[in-house]
Amino acid sequence: MRLHPAAAQNIAKAVRATGARCIQVSSYWAYLPLQRSPLNETHPRSGGPEWVRWRREAEDLVLGKPEMTSYETGIARTLDAISAAAAKR
Repeated sequence: MRLHPAAAQNIAKAVRATGARCIQVSSYWAYLPLQRSPLNETHPRSGGPEWVRWRREAEDLVLGKPEMTSYETGIARTLDAISAAAAKR
């Protein structure tokens, strides 16, 4: 886990250098410790043990880099897709 930030930084560099596309798959780990339920993207992302902070830092390195976002990239949330599908029922 402690190597996640270093790996994310290397991935971000490689994507920039090659123009490749990158998909960052998040998990609930970045939101630990849970402070309320249900858990969603508005939940605070702070605190927790070292392994949680390493995971959070790795996600932020990929998603937070301005050079990693452009008109060709974006953030797609699974929850949005599920909510949209449920609304059509």
